[in-house]
Amino acid sequence: MKDKIKEVLLKEDNFLITAHLNPDGDAIGSMCAVGFLLQKLNKNFVFYNQSPFPQKFSWLSLPSPWSQELPSNKPNWLIILDSGDSLRIGEDLQPWLKDLPSINIDHHLSNPLFGTLNWVNPQASSVGEMIAELCADLNIKLEDKLAEALYLAILSDTGSFSYGNTTSRAHYWAGEMIANGLDVGKINALLNQNLTLNKLKLMARVLGSTELKEKGQIALIKITQKMFIETSTSIEDCEGFINYIRNLQGVKIAASLREEKDQTIKFSLRSYGDINVQKIAQELKGGGHKNAAGGTLPGPLEKAEKILLTTIKKNLTI
Repeated sequence: MKDKIKEVLLKEDNFLITAHLNPDGDAIGSMCAVGFLLQKLNKNFVFYNQSPFPQKFSWLSLPSPWSQELPSNKPNWLIILDSGDSLRIGEDLQPWLKDLPSINIDHHLSNPLFGTLNWVNPQASSVGEMIAELCADLNIKLEDKLAEALYLAILSDTGSFSYGNTTSRAHYWAGEMIANGLDVGKINALLNQNLTLNKLKLMARVLGSTELKEKGQIALIKITQKMFIETSTSIEDCEGFINYIRNLQGVKIAASLREEKDQTIKFSLRSYGDINVQKIAQELKGGGHKNAAGGTLPGPLEKAEKILLTTIKKNLTI
């Protein structure tokens, strides 16, 4: 399938590049990398995402302006990145997804292959790793702004090469970028030195209320709209909180429940080793990876907590 995608990129023109809502580092980095790739091929393209661009990545060079509005003219192809299913790109793009040919590049095990062309590799650490491979196949050197975008993508989804999904290929492509002049120190500083006082206050509220369940084997945090209001923060500011409780001694599964403005509850699950949280998320109509998964539950928060904990206990012998 990758060869067919290469053929489309070389022969076709006028692409729209998108990724899942509330894009993370892998989604943002992969979008930028594909944009720089298309620039090298002298192709026309636009960026689109229903969500605003995350300010913590404001240092990243974009090959195209970020737009939350669909372009007035339809593209010839959609390129959808890091989206475990078609609904994750948002409602606004759904009519075009039905009418236009699409390229679906993803690494989620639960991906239903919703595109016209589907390249889904659950063994890849990140979509960034897959795009690095695509660039190499097209003889595009991993350097400069392209390398910065790809490094962000791979670094984000591997937890700076610390998660169990880290592959030898992820290290290989990072090594290629460094050999081509990537300033790793600069990128890491830009990524890590972005903590605001308000985010620190939110972190204190959330992590300070961590609960341990099942004799300390499940760690749970809850994030409410009230917390966001009182600390003048947003959804973007709570990304990564769950990783702190995943590292608590004795914890096998970390769980996060986040209250949305529409009163639905977003849940996230993290684990290490052989504990498969993707199966738990899938039972709740979510998805993800073996050690990192999530989805949406009906509110209120107390009801969602009961559903999630019951499902975790049912699926695991803990």
